[in-house]
This record gives sequence, C-alpha cells and structure tokens, in this order.
Amino acid sequence: MRNRTIVPIALITAVVGTLAFAAPASAADTGATPITAAVAVGTLDITVPGAGPTLDPLVADLGAQSVPFVLGAVEVIDGRAAVDAAWTVSVAVAEFTIPGTLEVDLAAPNSAYTSTVVATTPDYTVTPTALTDLSATAVVQTGAGSGINQSSWIPTITVVIPANATAGAYSSSVTHSVL
Repeated sequence: MRNRTIVPIALITAVVGTLAFAAPASAADTGATPITAAVAVGTLDITVPGAGPTLDPLVADLGAQSVPFVLGAVEVIDGRAAVDAAWTVSVAVAEFTIPGTLEVDLAAPNSAYTSTVVATTPDYTVTPTALTDLSATAVVQTGAGSGINQSSWIPTITVVIPANATAGAYSSSVTHSVL
C-alpha cells in the first residue's frame, strides 16, 4: 500500500508567496546618474589702436631727435580656457617712409618699445619686455596661467629722427601679433 502525504494547500501557498515576493538579496540603497557640463573652447584675440598718434611737427635740428609715440591701449583676451593658457605678443615695426635720402634707423640704440601692464586677470601673470632694437620682430609681452584671461597695456615706441632731417612726413606702422 502506498502512503500518500498530503501537504496542506495553505503551506504550499505560503511558500510560493514568499518566494514570489521576496526582496532581492543585495538591493542598492543609493544610485548615481552621471551628468556632464562642457566648457567650449574660445579664441585668442588681440585688439590694437586703430589710429596712431599724430605729433606736433619737430623743429629742424642739426642733432638727432628722440621722438616718443604713445600708441594707446593694446589688449589680449584669451578665451581658450586652457589649463596652460600661455601666450606671447610680438611687435614688428615697418621701415619708415621718409622724404629725401636720410633713413630712420630702427636698430639699437635708435629705437625702443616700452610698456607697463595696466590691467590683467587676477591669478594670471603678464611680463613685459622692453625692447631697444625694433629692426626685427620681437616678443614684448608674455602671459602665463590658466583659464580665461585678459591683459592690456599702453606701449610707447621711441625712434630717433636723424640729424639734418629733411622736412616732410616720416611714417611707419606697428604690428602686434599674439600666439
């Protein structure tokens, strides 16, 4: 004769119900959702005075005359937002066009470029370089730091007009560039 074991229906229902509704063994009590904010890369720009100074006429002289030209504000705005936001500004002075046959010598000690930084972004270092020879392109400012920065200065260019200069307009142009 066979023995049958009858399992009460209530017991089966309790076991199945517990298995069906049991919580997971390792449920997380926090969850992270990643988010990202991007800073766009900007540009490195320089602004220079649109017009140069006009000086009163010099009086003819037997000796050479040193003439200072205050150019107006030059400004660099670095929007690159770089970790290493270094830049350099160079200047080039074109040969003077002159009346007659005398030449304005831009080599040392007949010319100079001087400036003082008048404004800069906090935590950014700008170092001016005084030049005493404008016959070749040369660095006049260097900037070092990080992030977005701005700097401005007012340069003075001094040139020597030769002795016995003939009457007329002596003109040139100054080109600033930033890298």
